[in-house]
Amino acid sequence: MPDDNLTLQNIDQSKKTTINNLSDNDKAWIDNYALYHKSRRSAWKNRISYEIYATPNISFRKLAIKNKYNTSDNENSANDLKKLLNQHPALGIEAGAGIIYAFAKNIRLKTGLQFDFTNYTFTALETNHPVLTTLIMDDPNSDYPYLESRISTIANISSEQSSKYHNQTYQISIPIGIEYKLAGKDKIQWYASTSIQPTYIFAGNAHLISSDKKIM
Repeated sequence: MPDDNLTLQNIDQSKKTTINNLSDNDKAWIDNYALYHKSRRSAWKNRISYEIYATPNISFRKLAIKNKYNTSDNENSANDLKKLLNQHPALGIEAGAGIIYAFAKNIRLKTGLQFDFTNYTFTALETNHPVLTTLIMDDPNSDYPYLESRISTIANISSEQSSKYHNQTYQISIPIGIEYKLAGKDKIQWYASTSIQPTYIFAGNAHLISSDKKIM
């Protein structure tokens, strides 16, 4: 009488041998066929994946003078301003959760919800009394500058008594993008991607330099 266990083992071994003998093109065709010939519910479920991520980032500020009075003198002023300010990049964070949909074999669509915290620092001196100063603002309609009065207690002076201040923003965004698989398989894969990211800044702390470059 034949041994049923031995028969099943022979069948399994025969299947493994057959699969191992397939060419890479045959295996790719089988994978592609299996992906697109499942039940609708099963195919939809297997095409969706999820991700949770968090990564540090570095933020900094680039200074420039851009208005309709942009002359060589303004360009020199921008260079002088960079020397006058004692500012430094600082650590921030980017974190979020996303949904990825395998639209095709090598193409994935991606969206989700993302939080960003940006931060950079500068050193300045805390004054003992409020100081009246002015800011140079740009009119969004005409793009011409105008002066606006402000009160501050921070002087743009570097000394042993200077303190560190932070310019920070808290942002929430909805990234929407597409990814194309370049190479890789199993656990290591390489993708090229592009996306748009509508962003809302819901909180922050910003320090601006005064028109005379002496007050923050």
